[in-house]
Amino acid sequence: MQTFSSRLHGCLLGCLLLVAASAAAAPPLRVGMELAYPPFEMTDPQGRPTGVSVKLAEALGRHLGRELVIENTAFDGLIPALKTGKIDCKPAAVLKGPFDEAPLLK
Repeated sequence: MQTFSSRLHGCLLGCLLLVAASAAAAPPLRVGMELAYPPFEMTDPQGRPTGVSVKLAEALGRHLGRELVIENTAFDGLIPALKTGKIDCKPAAVLKGPFDEAPLLK
């Protein structure tokens, strides 16, 4: 006969495994930006994304518990990338333009 303690340990272990499995199954957070606008969006000397918007995206990924993937996308391709699901978000201002006439996400 199992003791209460061993059943509790088994239950806790099962819960931990479920949490770990669900966290591992989370898709990466795909953030679009054009890495050509220092100090907000740029690359460091080793070619890695860096800047204010990158730090914001990293903080969002940590908060959501998701791996971060920066998609270096030309500015005029960001709205189409959002609409087609290539990226999940764009963490910087998108100024008023012709795309305002239609809903951004349908």
